[in-house]
Amino acid sequence: MLREIAEHVESWNVDWQTWQGVPLSTGELRLRFPRFDQILPIYWGQDGVAISDDMQDATTEEGIRMYIEETHPRCPWELPSVVSECHQALALFHTEEQMDRFFAGEAMGGGSGSEDFLDFFPLLAQRCIEHLKEAHSPLWEPKRRWPRRETD
Repeated sequence: MLREIAEHVESWNVDWQTWQGVPLSTGELRLRFPRFDQILPIYWGQDGVAISDDMQDATTEEGIRMYIEETHPRCPWELPSVVSECHQALALFHTEEQMDRFFAGEAMGGGSGSEDFLDFFPLLAQRCIEHLKEAHSPLWEPKRRWPRRETD
């Protein structure tokens, strides 16, 4: 259904060149990051990793591992979206300053300003992918194709 709606919107006779010069609003950009809207404020908190009191001295890797463990066994439904949001963030925001302003300030309020999102997002995406490969088989299986019999 969403694909049909998208195709319908694309078919509108709109001058897309006009819209290219209009920057997206913070609200519009937030719609691209629904998982981050939940993860970042909890993960970073006000002073770094704030998932629990036990994690105050945790490394970034340990915090990511804890987040992934908390999503288990729903991982196949949640982590692919997190990976997507990581890559969208890297594609849309090109500098650490832009990411800090958006993710730690204006939009998400998810940080203390000391994070390095350019390192964090690729690491989070990679750890999510690794977990899915190690702990979950693919949700999709292709149809079995029967071998063709040769006829004389």
